[in-house]
Amino acid sequence: MPPETGLVIYTETRVNGQIAIRSWLRFESIECPCEASIWVDIHSLEKPDELPERHFCEATLDSQGEVSGIDFYSSSGTTHFRFGNGQFRVNLPGGVGRRGDFCAEVISVGSVVPVFAWTLSKVGFQDGVCDMTLFNCDRLVEQAYRVERQADASYKDTFGQTLIFDDAGCLVGISKQDVVTRLQWSTALSVPAWGKRQVLEARADSPDQSHYACEPVVFDTHAAHIAGDVLLPTGGWDSVKAVSLFIGGTGAYDRYGICGSMDLGYHEMHQRLADAGVAVLRIDLPGNGESRYVQDKVEPDFREQLAFYEGALESMDGRLASTGPVHVIGHSMGGVMALELAARCRIVASVILINAPGRPVDALMRDQAVRKLDALGVSETQRREELEKQDAFFYHVQHTKDWSEATVPADVLPLKSESLWFRQLMAVDPGALLSRLEKPALVIVGQQDEQVFDEDARLLAAALGRPERFVRIRDLAHHFKAIRSRSVTETDKACLDEVTGAVLTFMDSLNGLQREDGSFQ
Repeated sequence: MPPETGLVIYTETRVNGQIAIRSWLRFESIECPCEASIWVDIHSLEKPDELPERHFCEATLDSQGEVSGIDFYSSSGTTHFRFGNGQFRVNLPGGVGRRGDFCAEVISVGSVVPVFAWTLSKVGFQDGVCDMTLFNCDRLVEQAYRVERQADASYKDTFGQTLIFDDAGCLVGISKQDVVTRLQWSTALSVPAWGKRQVLEARADSPDQSHYACEPVVFDTHAAHIAGDVLLPTGGWDSVKAVSLFIGGTGAYDRYGICGSMDLGYHEMHQRLADAGVAVLRIDLPGNGESRYVQDKVEPDFREQLAFYEGALESMDGRLASTGPVHVIGHSMGGVMALELAARCRIVASVILINAPGRPVDALMRDQAVRKLDALGVSETQRREELEKQDAFFYHVQHTKDWSEATVPADVLPLKSESLWFRQLMAVDPGALLSRLEKPALVIVGQQDEQVFDEDARLLAAALGRPERFVRIRDLAHHFKAIRSRSVTETDKACLDEVTGAVLTFMDSLNGLQREDGSFQ
């Protein structure tokens, strides 16, 4: 569609002068009802030469300016939001020039330092104050937002940002310390050529299952209908030498490790295992593939997700009686679930941890935050503020039962939907679990891991107490693929081969250690 048929608002956010975000927000009409689209490029501040992570969003606005539905497509995942009335309003009727009309967009770069890119057409003030209620799409909560005129005639908002207006009263920039966002809006601005189709097609090639046999797995828990399969060698069950259950890291994806255009590369490892005669049990997490929650769900639940994998094992109980115990493979936070399953499920023979944490999640995430902030080169003030906010979040996760405006700070309250997940995870110490585990374990760590660090490797190695079962892989990063929206590179393939080789060697080593009851030493 020609750009002159609608309003386009372009924003550019820079951190220490380096581009972090570029976005184009376009309304097909300046009167409602209308369709809106957003293009977003998020650039890596640590690796500026990498291709940006791309997001494309489509929204429908009714005659009152209410967003009735949003489809969000991303090169790192796909999410569908459905908003009810009154949660998010874009006031366009009457044209761009009316004071009081505004639209807003909230973007978070990374999980540590949020960078807000606001796009507002004329903002109306009363007695130097403009109050709004925005809906934060990331946290799924409403959020109060205020812009207030200062004594020096500047304008500051709820987040301590300085808003810059031109002579006509239009917002043209936002700044806070080292972060500066500039914007322009016009009916003559163009938008990127890429959109939904291009973003989805940026995904890596779909996994080729044609050379393998797959046996469906379907079961129900109290919370969800779960579907998955067992990836088998070419010869089917008759050629199976061992059985494994694969548990991926934090996130929502299908049995292949794919969500939208994000491909974690899990299926690459599954196929390597099947080629060696190892059957791989894997499931679609709800909202992906063929799995779904029984009711709409916003709050993630670690224990509930653990039950999905336990249910997968129980659904295979008859088949596993003839093939022997299961080796559970856990990647990243999936390693924590693998340790929990091994401790409670008799049929689990061993645990294989790949780039798993060695300490509780709050300690790990503080380390991640410190490293991220240091890499961004933020000011000492911003560094302190971000760490204090994270500390406050984990404090209230652990000590506050009922989250409300009266009990939790305003900048922490929007994270309420994640509190249950983190409360459950904080109670788990992976290193302690491993040290108490009375089953064989293999620990694999990538020396290029950017999310789990040397301290975690040290703790796991000490808990394991078996140097021959602790493997370091020089070129392995946290994920199995360097660029999760692209096909595997030669380095990725080499790392996958090393990981799979270590897993197979470990499984083979257990053959002579099987006890009469079927367990292993």
